[in-house]
Amino acid sequence: MKLKDALELEEAKHLRKMEIRTTKGHDYANEDCLANFKCRGELYKVLDKWGMSVDVTTASGVALDAVFLKILRILNLRADNKTAMNESEDDTWLDLSNYVDLAHECRLDEIAETTIDIRAGYHFRCKDCGQYDCICDEQYMKLMEK
Repeated sequence: MKLKDALELEEAKHLRKMEIRTTKGHDYANEDCLANFKCRGELYKVLDKWGMSVDVTTASGVALDAVFLKILRILNLRADNKTAMNESEDDTWLDLSNYVDLAHECRLDEIAETTIDIRAGYHFRCKDCGQYDCICDEQYMKLMEK
């Protein structure tokens, strides 16, 4: 690739990135383009203060972060009665629901291998003996206590 072609490609990419940043910024932040990051940071501080820390080193914690991001997007759109420039608010609600499901699935996966029996609800396979809903799986027992 010639330098001239590479520079033209990078310039076109830059213009598209700025267009995306502008429209996404509209939907996710207010006049402070970093508001959604700052708000999530404050949210994590409050949760930590009250003993409800989110561990973003786990899949379920990362999924919960996406849940918070979608909730904040909805609140930002509603704060100034904005019209979404990307996905509609209705699509964001659906996306939020998907992230909630994904967070739950990640949590189940972290606890134990799972299968779902529609009639009986969730069944957990013990990581130690391989049986479903056994009493030797401490994580299963802790979950059932809640």
